[in-house]
Amino acid sequence: MKYRCGTVSVLMVVSNLVVSGKWLVVSRWKKDY
Repeated sequence: MKYRCGTVSVLMVVSNLVVSGKWLVVSRWKKDY
């Protein structure tokens, strides 16, 4: 169970980073155009 909980938390952090990265790319694209 501990290993599973750790994996879930890591997946959540990674997904959050991916979402923030997408927003950064979108904001940069909007600034360019």
